[in-house]
Amino acid sequence: MPRFFPEADLIKFLNQIDEDAKYGRGNLKERMEENIKIIKGKQWKGSADPYFLYNVIQDAVEDKMGKLSESKPQIRIMPSGEGMGDVAKVLHKTVSSLWDTNRAEYKTERIGYYGALSGVSVVSTPFNPNLNGGNGDVMFIVRDPRYCGFDRHSPDAAETQQGEYAVMEDYVPIDLLRSLYPGRGGLIEPEAKMMGLEAPRLMTPIELVKGAYDRLTGKKKEEPKSPIPRAYFK
Repeated sequence: MPRFFPEADLIKFLNQIDEDAKYGRGNLKERMEENIKIIKGKQWKGSADPYFLYNVIQDAVEDKMGKLSESKPQIRIMPSGEGMGDVAKVLHKTVSSLWDTNRAEYKTERIGYYGALSGVSVVSTPFNPNLNGGNGDVMFIVRDPRYCGFDRHSPDAAETQQGEYAVMEDYVPIDLLRSLYPGRGGLIEPEAKMMGLEAPRLMTPIELVKGAYDRLTGKKKEEPKSPIPRAYFK
């Protein structure tokens, strides 16, 4: 990545990267929400109840996910050249231990569900210095594809290492961010869309009428906000 001076140019560049990642995701969020409804048996779109409805999709997906989680994942690490056999054995033992520690069979089930819902699954293996008694260890995290983004100009999903960027979005408590970044962490403000600590107030007549109309028409309710101050961390 090129160097930027002043800092405002860097922020502008990162915002452009974020917008490019959002464009690459397209309507992934809407498609996942629709697929979740289908798996839950809410695929009927008619106003009247059907005479017969069998959710074959849910049964098929759960059957495949059960087969994935029942069998423990296996890994093979082959030496890439002469004299690398012992190194491959050490790596095999290390990775197998990490998989056991992180309960890979259950993570495999989540990977399968995300693949069924969105067509893609994202796994990251960051290093957490706070694990293993403060000595640090590798984490195995299955991420929600709706909050991940990759260089859309990469030639293939299996060749993401050839891309120029990857975006991972988390919702982190403000206190944690300020403890990790004592200086600039104090400049971080809670995300207003996620805040739920609002002062109680009386609803206006228009708000009362709108609430009654939404309940009558069955309009989707807003997602409940978190009582813990949080911010986006990318």
